[in-house]
Amino acid sequence: MALMFKNANEFCDVVSVAAFCPFDSTLLLIVENVEHWLPGAKVSQGQAWEKVIRKEINEIFGQLPNAEIKILRISKLLISRHTCPYLLHIVFQIFVDTPTKNKAKNTIGKYRGKCRWVGLPDISKLMQTHTLRSPELVELLCIIKKEQLPNYYNAPEDITFNETLLETNDDIFVIGKNNTYAQLVDASGIDRLGQELILKEFLLMTFPAAYLNIRQFSKVMTDLGWEKGATPSLFRAADYNNRYGITFKEYIYFLAAIDPSTAHGGPAAEIRSRYMFRYYDKDNDKLLRADDFKGLITDLRKAKKSPVDPASVVKEASETYKSMGMVDGNPVNETDFLKAICELKIRGTSTIFRSNIGILKCLQKSGDGGGPVIPKTSQSVMAGGQAAQENTRGKISTAAPAALKIDTDYEVALHAVKIQRSGQALNIDEMRLIQGDLHGNVNDLLYFEKVLWHIGPGLTPCNLLFLGDYVDRGPYSIEVIAYLFSYKLQSPNKVNLLRGNHEIREVQKMFTFYKECCLKFGEKMGHEVWSATNNAFDTMPIAAVIDGKIFCCHGGVPPPWLCPVISAINDIPVPLNQPDAQSSLAWEMMWNDPVKPKTINDKLAMELLANEGFAVNTRRGTAHIFSVEALERFLKANQLTHLVRAHEVAQAGFQVQQKGKLVTVFSSSKYCGGKNDAACIMADGGKLRILRLETT
Repeated sequence: MALMFKNANEFCDVVSVAAFCPFDSTLLLIVENVEHWLPGAKVSQGQAWEKVIRKEINEIFGQLPNAEIKILRISKLLISRHTCPYLLHIVFQIFVDTPTKNKAKNTIGKYRGKCRWVGLPDISKLMQTHTLRSPELVELLCIIKKEQLPNYYNAPEDITFNETLLETNDDIFVIGKNNTYAQLVDASGIDRLGQELILKEFLLMTFPAAYLNIRQFSKVMTDLGWEKGATPSLFRAADYNNRYGITFKEYIYFLAAIDPSTAHGGPAAEIRSRYMFRYYDKDNDKLLRADDFKGLITDLRKAKKSPVDPASVVKEASETYKSMGMVDGNPVNETDFLKAICELKIRGTSTIFRSNIGILKCLQKSGDGGGPVIPKTSQSVMAGGQAAQENTRGKISTAAPAALKIDTDYEVALHAVKIQRSGQALNIDEMRLIQGDLHGNVNDLLYFEKVLWHIGPGLTPCNLLFLGDYVDRGPYSIEVIAYLFSYKLQSPNKVNLLRGNHEIREVQKMFTFYKECCLKFGEKMGHEVWSATNNAFDTMPIAAVIDGKIFCCHGGVPPPWLCPVISAINDIPVPLNQPDAQSSLAWEMMWNDPVKPKTINDKLAMELLANEGFAVNTRRGTAHIFSVEALERFLKANQLTHLVRAHEVAQAGFQVQQKGKLVTVFSSSKYCGGKNDAACIMADGGKLRILRLETT
């Protein structure tokens, strides 16, 4: 159709007209390539919406200079990794009388032979025959007629729907594990970054519509390795609201259910089984009848490489009915189906109902052909890797020169300062700013920049110290580290980057950074970018001391048998390619945690007493936890007053622990879909002040 887009670079606003004839309650649609949709046009930059749509109206009806038009609804659709954060579809409304309606039948321009007037019953039939581009025309017609949506039409849950605005926002991404569908997506490995890539592809198939129809859906399923004949059943399964169109979130749920890597256990198995039931329920009557059940048995036998001749299928179906306690051939409802799978009366469902290839792998293979736009190589990342190797990583980074060492002991300020997201800059004279985990959250990093060092670190009269964990878990790890490397190159003495436990190759391969590099740059270049970045990580400092008073590292203080005094840190080898094998001291400072008072029992207390305040860190499966006594001993031995560390998420963005001697700071808000704030620490004039970033 004329309003389709070939690639994301072509995206622009679109205007459409809903021409309605009150005499017979009909709406004008254009038929093109079998699909029915509203007449409209793309809006180039600088063009006025109304001017463009009036040109289309004149194309259809001839000159209507006095025609009254108004905006019926604006669709504001989120798009990630694009020059504009939203795509706009503006639908204008015009009422026409019967003579004007008849003019559309005589159209001689681009709409000739394509005009069709339809009422609500006609739209319902078009939906059922899959010749309607998007079911949202039901919504528009009901708004025009000021009627309620029909009973058969289920409005989407993930789209804000009202008479003037249809909007998608960041909530369309499925993050966390707060419900069974979210747990399904989590089990598939389709993370936030993957969903952003899928969203761009989704909009290429749908925009200016908001729903995916069966025609575009079928193309994706074929690319994933499904036979063409299976796509109607797949769409029926995905369209669990029977709307004849699916939203982006519904699309993600279904892609996760059929992904070859999704584990078939727990909530994921239940949701997969529900999709499976709808897939085999050919007539959509919420019952698996005899032929439906035989289709299931046939696919199970194919997966086991067993014969699928009619006699073998009938025999196994009969045996399965019997094991379920049902009469042979009786209809099976969804509850009985789920129960049979749970009780292993139906075996092998984990091996069926899966694509041959996962959606992310499929998009990666599609490249620039029609798939998502993947950013080009970031020169700053490569340059940052080379420059950072010149650092003396093994030595302790001193955030203030020895000549500036102060005599006043530091103390934690009584009140936290909340930074509003208003863009107002703070007075930051004579201060040092300490940031905790970022984990690919470039948005919060840029907000911190906006209010704390908006003129750049070179001109800002403060030093910046980052405590590690720049990558993994968040969607913009490569952007975060490219930003920090660039500033390190620009202001090498004012920007200090410590190494965290996620700046380790083996850890990144278990999480998301390696995959993110490959998705954004392609497999070959992605591996090169990832390797160069880790070469820089290998040379980063492990700890820093501010004003000779504040010890900073990512995890926590090391045990005395590894580090009797902090000068031992300078003996850590450089480069440190494999911290676990090369330096136990470095490993401990990247992984250690303070003891949580609520976890102390008799056994743990004895272990801490026997090991100078240290015990095995069972939660992480490596390194140690340390007591307040161990921390005080470390601080006293090195004439320090406080430990500032990161490594653990804190609801308020920070946490003061261990008699006020330890401050944990976390600088990534809404971490992994949670509701935590982000914070940083301002060390200045003998005070450690907390700066919290508003998350609203």
